[in-house]
Amino acid sequence: MAITLITSPNDWQNAYNEIVFNVSSSNSTQPNFQFLVDVNVSGQTNPVARLTYPKQVGVGTINLDVANVVKDYVTYDLGSFNTNGIIRNTNSVAKFWLGFGEIYDNVSGVPVIYPNLTAYGTSGSPKSSSNAVYDFLDWSKSAFNPAKLLSTSNQVSLNQTTYTPSLRANQQMWLSFFDLNGTIAIVDIAVFNAQGISLFANSFSYPAIVAGMVSINTGFEFLEFMNASGYMTNPNAAYYEVKFKDNGDDTLFTKRINIDQTCTKYEVYRLHWLNNLGGFDSFNFTKVSKESVEIERKQFKKFQQLNYAKTDRLKTNYFTKFSENIELNSDLLTDAEWEGLRELMLSPIVILEVDKDTYYPVNILETNYNINKVVNETRPTSLVINIQYTFDNYRQSL
Repeated sequence: MAITLITSPNDWQNAYNEIVFNVSSSNSTQPNFQFLVDVNVSGQTNPVARLTYPKQVGVGTINLDVANVVKDYVTYDLGSFNTNGIIRNTNSVAKFWLGFGEIYDNVSGVPVIYPNLTAYGTSGSPKSSSNAVYDFLDWSKSAFNPAKLLSTSNQVSLNQTTYTPSLRANQQMWLSFFDLNGTIAIVDIAVFNAQGISLFANSFSYPAIVAGMVSINTGFEFLEFMNASGYMTNPNAAYYEVKFKDNGDDTLFTKRINIDQTCTKYEVYRLHWLNNLGGFDSFNFTKVSKESVEIERKQFKKFQQLNYAKTDRLKTNYFTKFSENIELNSDLLTDAEWEGLRELMLSPIVILEVDKDTYYPVNILETNYNINKVVNETRPTSLVINIQYTFDNYRQSL
């Protein structure tokens, strides 16, 4: 008996595309032959799934995809602040390994299972899959390769790079990136004025090196930790830069974050969303917002007595459910912001930051998104979206 892996994916794959294997067997001519795959995931009772695939007539190989199983074991990470700096995105990654086998009838015509004839990974050395997805035209079996991404320092980020993010006082944001070998050991922060002159600088060495898909809070709590939070209200401060370095003090990655001190008479709504690479991006809606309530009622009509009183209630609400919606308006957007906010409109996970310690999940109600580039519109335009809390509220039934 022999199962051969002809082709297999990279050791790290995105779970929401295909995780494809091409497999052959020397026993494929046996009666009622089927390929068998046991899917195992770290931290679970294994195997989490046993998949069988009948072979095609006259062919001893098969292409099979295990992504539909693996993706059930990844979610996302929206990390809190950590004085160690780097947090591993444990929820965003599934560690898995496979056992390939076969099933066919023995001489008595009884199906016999021959599992784990060939392995892809082991429990001690599993493969990795993260919560990423590539669009149809962008995906290939080798498109998502963290080792390749890390080979160029400016591609390490899993955040949106089409526009420069902004931060207001007491707001949070996160940078996510691959650091498969745990090379990031130092973080520097520098605050600049509008002319690019440094106003403040500080450095922090991580007490513990963390490898894998990781995140760091680079928002207000990070600034407090680095003694830079006062610059969020300093009129001379325009932006700050966060630099990640290795032990040799060589810069691996730099991120610029604009400091937003503009006055607004409206409430500011800050959204965080999961992008297609598995990181969280952020944006502030600073213009007028409008709250509304979507109400669902069910009624019954009580029996009317002959000697009824005018105060008797006849049509009575026995079910009242309502959902709260908010219409958000952005400031005028640049072309880069229009392109970057496309990920917000497509994201399945959107979170409203109420304050730096409170977050509510919301859904976006719009079903289309027109990218209004300035070159096409002749002037900047703003984005209007409607969000709805993911929970319902109810009233008494009396």
